[in-house]
Amino acid sequence: MGKQPDHDFSSFFSLLPSSVEGEGGTPLRLEVVVTTSDEVLSLRVRVKELEEVIEGLRSEYNRIEYLYRCESIINQRLIDRCREVKVNVRDILRGSVEV
Repeated sequence: MGKQPDHDFSSFFSLLPSSVEGEGGTPLRLEVVVTTSDEVLSLRVRVKELEEVIEGLRSEYNRIEYLYRCESIINQRLIDRCREVKVNVRDILRGSVEV
């Protein structure tokens, strides 16, 4: 990674109980990873990029959902109109009736 920071965490660790147990009495393990600020900044940039991609996909999904909803409404109106004029929609779809 890089140069290890010269921090003394002994005061922090003194606040922790000497024995911490999880479910079933198994001891918990605590790991701390210290990263450089450059790595954190690059990860923040990557998160921002991914959030923009997600927003674009969300917008595209909403547009497609809207188009599908409109198509469904139009199809239902066509089916209703065909019923009004006594046209069997299933026969039209099979190609057995001329309109």
